[in-house]
Amino acid sequence: MILFAAAVEKSASLYGEDAVSHATEQILSRFDRFLSRRNDQNDPQRGLLVFAEGRFDKRAKIWVREFRQLGTRWGVLRNLSDIPYFASVKETRLLQLADFVAHSVFLLYERRDPTFIAKFIHRFDQRDGTIHGLRHFRTETAVGLCECPACYNWNHPGRYGPWLGLAATGQD
Repeated sequence: MILFAAAVEKSASLYGEDAVSHATEQILSRFDRFLSRRNDQNDPQRGLLVFAEGRFDKRAKIWVREFRQLGTRWGVLRNLSDIPYFASVKETRLLQLADFVAHSVFLLYERRDPTFIAKFIHRFDQRDGTIHGLRHFRTETAVGLCECPACYNWNHPGRYGPWLGLAATGQD
């Protein structure tokens, strides 16, 4: 199983629906690149998007349509097989799993609690030791280097940084 997630620090310029759209764009772009890499390895795959039903249903359909037609900041999405689908979290275990991953990312970034994510941090899409499936967006006022697993790993491939601690990963 390969995971994707985005943690967005809310700010005066990025909050609410804009923050959700930004995170969606990041995840879709990274998922599409993952599928492109699979295609390059002679393993053609197409991706299917399934969203949990919620308050952004209608907007998410529009975002995905726009990302497919106009592209993201990083290019056109080429590997999605269909329109996004929406389902109740209660109806599918995969959305329950996605909800657990999202909660684990929330705990890590909001409370610096790596209890859950430390067990599956290695499941986020990675290439050559660099995590591509987990992205962190800091506020424009943030200063200094971030030592969260996503940011730390970008500068130190193969390592997850001090937020997870020695016991969690056997590294750092």
